[in-house]
Amino acid sequence: MDIKTVEFMLLKLVLTLQLPNVD
Repeated sequence: MDIKTVEFMLLKLVLTLQLPNVD
């Protein structure tokens, strides 16, 4: 996996955890 892809996935995960109402 590309490092940038991993960072992006982690960022999306953090945002999802912070915004539990995201649908």
